[in-house]
Amino acid sequence: ITSATAKPTRIFTSNNKVFAYYTIQREAFTGFMLKKEGNRVFLIAEPEKALVDFAYLAILGRGPSLDRVYTNLLNRDKAIEYAKLYGRKRLTEVIKKLFTSPPEPEII
Repeated sequence: ITSATAKPTRIFTSNNKVFAYYTIQREAFTGFMLKKEGNRVFLIAEPEKALVDFAYLAILGRGPSLDRVYTNLLNRDKAIEYAKLYGRKRLTEVIKKLFTSPPEPEII
């Protein structure tokens, strides 16, 4: 389970699951929704923000490749705005490219 944080990067294992918290710039630490499940309350990234964080980690070599990313249900402009928060031209270009790729196959 991979998460973005403004705190130092940490990776640990609990109950046979690996949890990775990767540091991102404070300026880019936004785009989260407050969720409640039972007695637990937590923040979870909006889909476009999760895509941008995923792409950022991939560019840094800390995450998997972007070859199986589908963007057809995401808001392109919102994703580009989140990418700009990182201040990295390459990230913004990668996000734009993900949205200009050929349409993904429909899953039935």
